[in-house]
Amino acid sequence: MVKGASWRKIVYILGVPGTGKSSVGRKLATGLGGEYIDVSELVVRKRFYTAYDPECFTHVADVRRLSKYLTEKASSPDRCLVISSNFAVRVPGAKDFVVFLLRCSPLVLMERLRERGYDDKKISDNLVAELIGLSLDDAYTTFGSKKVIEIDATNLGLSLLVSRMTEELARGVHASRDRVDWISKLEGDPALDDLLLFISRHTPVPELSPARHRRRRARASLRHGGRLRRASAR
Repeated sequence: MVKGASWRKIVYILGVPGTGKSSVGRKLATGLGGEYIDVSELVVRKRFYTAYDPECFTHVADVRRLSKYLTEKASSPDRCLVISSNFAVRVPGAKDFVVFLLRCSPLVLMERLRERGYDDKKISDNLVAELIGLSLDDAYTTFGSKKVIEIDATNLGLSLLVSRMTEELARGVHASRDRVDWISKLEGDPALDDLLLFISRHTPVPELSPARHRRRRARASLRHGGRLRRASAR
């Protein structure tokens, strides 16, 4: 694992539920000798939320209180923090950080979320977020593209994923990314049409359909007109 003073910094791990953030975050933090923070768990435990949205089955995070807490945690010069979150939350003023964005094939993600017991609406909303790269947009907006390392974690086990992330940290130049575009990657796979049909039944986006010529419109509509919110415990 990476050792030394250079890792007295913040490592963010972002992605939709089911991409492996929590498992890899704990293991990476242990290897770096740092502290692991799961934002979703923290928000509920510390009551860092402003409301509960029953339609989206999630607590709406109080970003101000959450940021204050994370700032206090990051104040020690000898502390390495590994922070996993479903949405991009940034420690104010922190300049020494790296952002990992974990991606997972929507086809695999769907099964993982079903195994968690998510209902169809919750599964559909998260599939939309992954399919169109909502987390990537959020990360780029919050941190800037040069700090974000996108990783397709679909077929990577825990050990391989931690090794990949460790290699990126050791490299010191954070420009490597997998550049995932699921709609293009899954083009021609009948399972994509089934997936889009499932989403259209549970996420109210009129432009979404299995037809190839409408996928670009669906992506744009979902990106700008969806009801997905910056929330913490989906």
